[in-house]
Amino acid sequence: MSHFASPATLDPTLYLHDLDVSRWRLSLEHYTQELQHQPCDRLLLAQPDPTEFLAGFWAAITTQTPVFLGNFHWREAQWQQLSQQIRPQKVFGDAPCVISPDPKPVPLGQIMIPTGGSSGQIRFVMHTFETLTTAVAGFQDFFHVKQIHSYCILPLYHVSGLMQVWRSLLTGGICALGSYAQLKQGQWPALPFQGGFLSLVPTQLQQLLALGGADWLRQFDTVLLGGAPPWPELLAQARAERICLAPTYGMTETAAQVVTLRPDDFLAGNPSTGQVLPHAQVQIDSNSRIAISARSLCLGYYPESFPDSELWLTDDLGQFDAHGYLTITGRQSRKIIKGGENVFPEAIEAVLWDTGFVKDVCVVGVPDAHWGEAIAVAYVPETGCDRAHLEVALDKHCGRFMQPHCWLKCEQLPRSAQGKIEYAAVRSLILAQCSELE
Repeated sequence: MSHFASPATLDPTLYLHDLDVSRWRLSLEHYTQELQHQPCDRLLLAQPDPTEFLAGFWAAITTQTPVFLGNFHWREAQWQQLSQQIRPQKVFGDAPCVISPDPKPVPLGQIMIPTGGSSGQIRFVMHTFETLTTAVAGFQDFFHVKQIHSYCILPLYHVSGLMQVWRSLLTGGICALGSYAQLKQGQWPALPFQGGFLSLVPTQLQQLLALGGADWLRQFDTVLLGGAPPWPELLAQARAERICLAPTYGMTETAAQVVTLRPDDFLAGNPSTGQVLPHAQVQIDSNSRIAISARSLCLGYYPESFPDSELWLTDDLGQFDAHGYLTITGRQSRKIIKGGENVFPEAIEAVLWDTGFVKDVCVVGVPDAHWGEAIAVAYVPETGCDRAHLEVALDKHCGRFMQPHCWLKCEQLPRSAQGKIEYAAVRSLILAQCSELE
């Protein structure tokens, strides 16, 4: 594995392309002085501007200030939950959070990255310089590259965007901070490097191909594809266009990918998710569940650490072939992956139950050509219930990525003799009546 320099010795302006360097230096100096003169245990970073975000993040890293990365798209209820959960002592950005002076020490240098939870509550995955850096070393060894050049259009508060910057900084590569909005307008910018890596979720790949972006995509040595399971038609289209695609499997907990299919294998028709990266070990238990051991594995979910165990059990199901290629075959839980975001149906159901406007309700994921999976709601309304009441409640309490795409009003939901909802039957009911959806 490679060894990298300390962040304090690096100058990110040498590697970050399209960065407003003068503003970055001023902001970095301001944030650093603030953290040095008024140290804190819990910094919340919620800057929508990439220059400000990276200046705040670098100030936290170099001063070893524990930092929580915030999604500026969160709704009011989520910010309230966040305030109670982490009780930030300092905020960089415009997050509507209550500042707490109470001491609640977090180990120096921890980096808390947001992810979803089965209750719908935001959880923070606890990473460190060492766990993120180990993921970079494994990536570097797997692809046999010295410098990692990246074109980043994913959110920096998300592990997928953050790791692109981290890889380039640590290896002396160039990271271009691109704009997905610009790409969606059919504007194809020149790259500041040759080859390199681009990271996309399936919906983005679909959009760029539909806009005629195949030539632009072919400039990259590797187009990493993750965040959600890609559908066969999308993979076939990318293969026909000779895009050097590399489907991946990983999560926030593992600092992004631990399994990847190399582009040569993809273009040759290999249908799997790929092989395990050098810094990780992946096993399949007796129930076909995927278990991971990796030096990039997080310490736990804030504020609790994982128990001392060599393996972390996911809710994904899979199988290896004789050559060590992993295929993801399903999920143990009801989790929906919509456009790269984890959505737990139980959280949406809880909000709908709390309205008092439903007699019964069930949320499932259904196949969708744009999102990979879409959120569908089957519900039995109370007298006087209007769907608008339910939509208002979800808009208030859930993030925009949790908003349903399909609604189906029913007289009753399919349940077993024991009274349990039959989720497969609900999904079939929704798909069969999709033309009659409200």
